[in-house]
Amino acid sequence: MAIILISFFIVYYCFHLSGQICIKYFDKRFPISTREFQEPFFIGFILFTVISSYLSIFTPLSFTTFLIYIIVVSILSIIFLKRDVNFWETLSKSKFILATVIFAIILTLTVASTGVYVGDTWLYHAQNVQWIRKYPVVPGLAHLQPQLGQKSQFFIISALFTIDFKDILGLGPTLSFPINGTVFLVTVYVIVKHFVEGLRLKNNAAIGFFGFLMTILILWFPRLVSSLSPDIICSFIIIICYSILFLKGFKLGLFHFSFLTALIFLSVTFKLSMVFLGITLMVILIKQFSFKRVVLITIIGATILLPYFIRNYFLTGYLIYPISFIDFFNPDWKIPS
Repeated sequence: MAIILISFFIVYYCFHLSGQICIKYFDKRFPISTREFQEPFFIGFILFTVISSYLSIFTPLSFTTFLIYIIVVSILSIIFLKRDVNFWETLSKSKFILATVIFAIILTLTVASTGVYVGDTWLYHAQNVQWIRKYPVVPGLAHLQPQLGQKSQFFIISALFTIDFKDILGLGPTLSFPINGTVFLVTVYVIVKHFVEGLRLKNNAAIGFFGFLMTILILWFPRLVSSLSPDIICSFIIIICYSILFLKGFKLGLFHFSFLTALIFLSVTFKLSMVFLGITLMVILIKQFSFKRVVLITIIGATILLPYFIRNYFLTGYLIYPISFIDFFNPDWKIPS
């Protein structure tokens, strides 16, 4: 249980601090009027995933790579950041939020320490992660097993943060898959915080919406978050995206529009069925159409999707596997359609 808690802290530390650094850099050029606690965390999550996606094409995401990431983030945070008190102040002001977050942490740690309850994790998710940790992209790898060609980008960030504590403590094969669990706890905090604000403001719509999400999160997800399943992380992204839209409507400022766009494109690289979120993005664009927003969508989409297409090409010969009708190349290692 302690090992899992340490893993959660490492993931939170890296994502939140790198997101804070990114926001601090852009805030000087494009001031952000309002900012939620979860935004630096998810911005860091996006940054780590995109950078790792490009890097993993050329080099394995080994334990050494993991240590380099942590050292770089730590040095940059010392140079650029002051202590962030928003999270702790919010917890200290509301006993209900504090109690719910502690309950979620204990519940998650307890369930996660008993094992992984999503069968696909051991069937092919863990194998995907191990290939990424051991090797750069291998042309034609999907010939060994078709699932190795269905390369969700979530496996890449999971490979970077899959912590084998035998590398650190010599404890033997003690693996931790902390990404889903950490994102779950951050999502719980965000939803409970907005639920409490709804109670304070007597906003029945907010109470109903966030109360429903809070109930689903606490009752359904704790037994699933110890897995490597992309379905789980995509569920949290859906919750965060529609929470933003519930709070702010479809009239988003440039920062939140870019934030939502990046989350949606990233979720598509995690699981292709998430393209339905693109409909939401189109609705926002239609309501707030501008050339600047079209350019932003193009740049963000291209940056996130490019390593996904490159990896698919090398693994299978297709840009989007297993969709074979999008067929522009004919390399020697191509998977038969």
